[in-house]
Amino acid sequence: MGARSSQSRGPGLNKSDGHLLEYFRQAFGAGGGANSGPTITPFGLTATGGVTNEYIEPGPGSVYKAHIFTSSGTFEVTQPGSFGDTIEYLVVGGGGGAASGGAGAGGYRTNVPTSIAPPLHNTSSPFPVSVAVYPVTVGAGGAGVPAGSPGAGNGVDSSFGPPSDPERIISKGGGAGGRINVDSAQPGGSGGGGGRASSGTWSGSSTETITGLPVSPTSQGFGGGSNDNNANYNGGGGGGAGGAGGNASPGTAVTGVGGVGLRNAIAGPNYLIGTDGPGPTTGGWFAGGGGTGGDTGGSYATLGGAGGGGDGGYTSDGRPGVYATGGGGGGGGNTLGGNGGSGIVVVRYQIAQLTATAKATGGVIFFDTVNTKTIHVFTSTQTFTVNDASLTSVNYLVAGGGGGGGKAGLGGGGGGAGALFYGSTPVTTTSYPIIIGGGGNGATAQYTSGVKGVNSSAFGTTSEGGGAGSGGVAVAGGNGGSGGGGAMRSAAVGGLGSGAPGGTDNSTSPPAGWGNPGGAADPGAGSDSGGGGGGAGAAGSNAPASETGGKGGDGLKYTTFGISIAGELCGGGGGAGRNEKNGLGGLGGGGTGITPGPGISGQENRGAGGGGGGYPSAVAGNGGSGVVIISYPS
Repeated sequence: MGARSSQSRGPGLNKSDGHLLEYFRQAFGAGGGANSGPTITPFGLTATGGVTNEYIEPGPGSVYKAHIFTSSGTFEVTQPGSFGDTIEYLVVGGGGGAASGGAGAGGYRTNVPTSIAPPLHNTSSPFPVSVAVYPVTVGAGGAGVPAGSPGAGNGVDSSFGPPSDPERIISKGGGAGGRINVDSAQPGGSGGGGGRASSGTWSGSSTETITGLPVSPTSQGFGGGSNDNNANYNGGGGGGAGGAGGNASPGTAVTGVGGVGLRNAIAGPNYLIGTDGPGPTTGGWFAGGGGTGGDTGGSYATLGGAGGGGDGGYTSDGRPGVYATGGGGGGGGNTLGGNGGSGIVVVRYQIAQLTATAKATGGVIFFDTVNTKTIHVFTSTQTFTVNDASLTSVNYLVAGGGGGGGKAGLGGGGGGAGALFYGSTPVTTTSYPIIIGGGGNGATAQYTSGVKGVNSSAFGTTSEGGGAGSGGVAVAGGNGGSGGGGAMRSAAVGGLGSGAPGGTDNSTSPPAGWGNPGGAADPGAGSDSGGGGGGAGAAGSNAPASETGGKGGDGLKYTTFGISIAGELCGGGGGAGRNEKNGLGGLGGGGTGITPGPGISGQENRGAGGGGGGYPSAVAGNGGSGVVIISYPS
């Protein structure tokens, strides 16, 4: 952790080199401070191309350099290194374009170990390199077209490696989504979803061959979902790298969702392209399928899959797949289907190895080389055991689990964040229980509130779970570490927070931690919007008199724990609004409220509140689980 990167936090990237290697040479080279912190072993190979990011892998402290290609170019190895002659890669094809049905994601191939990426699409074999130039092709997304028109385009293939086959790694472009009443869904890396229809059942399949050449593994993704063979209802969702597109179901609002993508940390733990995973700032999700388009006669648009899949349109156009994720475009209802998201190629290799000795056990251990600290991150209930008598005190942070969102006719309240405590304590050579509170479930029944988050604790300090978002008329949001938001069309106020309001970065918090109240619902008869859940850094916003859900309160950021460890924590969930005017989740993982469709869940291990939900068949978002982080000098 503490790695310095040459890229910005998003698509606006530059091509200057990172400085992590230079920091290592100055801080931990011969005579450069090795006695006071981690030491390093020799450096890896030298190469150029793309945008570079240098970072430290959690656990043993392996230092990697990633080359990130969001456009075609070359990867040139200019000098061998001391960590072998192999590289790891991620190659994602361009996502398909949509018409009525959701489009399929681009093909997904990687040889990154299964601790970072699931084994489904892994080639499992090393990829050797030598001093040479390797062409890189990044596929564009396919074109979207009006829901009833022909011509939606498949995504373009992405590839990496020598020009000759079969050594070259090729990921197929995603299949186009089908149009209305025509069997036009296309196969691809993942298949397109069938367009809505009055007869026939159509869907796309995943592709197992590329221009006659065998592909290893045989599957780069999943097939698209089928339509429901019924007029005025949904088509199918596009397939994703991690799951098939959802099938349509007559009369049901939440159908035809895009297939979920996969997360891969090959570009670095804080690299934020592909931010639309389960929480709003998770990063590193790729190859999600597009959601299907609904119809004004009775169906609804649906969500794209995590990993860049575009949401389907309802009365609006389908949304495009996300840039540089290979996400499929969202289908249009009677409108325009979304374009596919462009693909991405990432290459990484080890450049150094840190060696340091932790003074305690428990959790996932990081070594912050910039601040010479050891950091333990607990995402489940365990024990922290001190085994070195020189360790006499630690700093620690405790976040309670976030509250679940409420579900109302149109605008349920957002769930409140868990309380956030930060302080220090003396320690001795003994074991300390660390309790991680789970997030509360979002409401599933109409006009009901969510479930409060569960408390987290460490070293005798308890951070209360977040309050539940309201779903009942005139029912206040639940109390908790931060309060939940009030529900639609009532005088429902937000819940109260047990934590102290406000808070500033890196300050010592009060005994109950930081927390804030939730926002109130708008009582206007035509508004139907819920209030936002409170966050550790700010109160949830009241729902304005404009059909818009209240925004979740922002969380707090503790830079003491390094740029890649904490970030913002404990953001509140957004309230659901009317006519898709939904409240955003607060910074720190808060889930966005959704009407129509399911509310977005708060981010796991951020103590974040879940988004509110609306419409009879939708559900509210769950709260995210809590976290405990402990740090001390290395």
